Amino acid sequence: MRVAIVGCGLIGYKRARALGGCPLVAVADTQTARAQQLANQFPGCAAVSTWQEAVGRDDVDAVIVATTNDSLARVTRAST
Repeated sequence: MRVAIVGCGLIGYKRARALGGCPLVAVADTQTARAQQLANQFPGCAAVSTWQEAVGRDDVDAVIVATTNDSLARVTRAST
């Protein structure tokens, strides 16, 4: 299962480390540098500029939403 993470703060990092054998293919954060830092730790992972870009990718099977509470529902609904 190929995974995207939206939100690359502390929780996003924890979720990325817990993926086991699932490849992390995309990460997104409002702070692009933070997304790039996380992506750099996973070969083949892309840092994208918007959460819409991450959840809309054809190579994403599952999305982990690790955003602030005000964005959780919106991003989760769009990910289904």
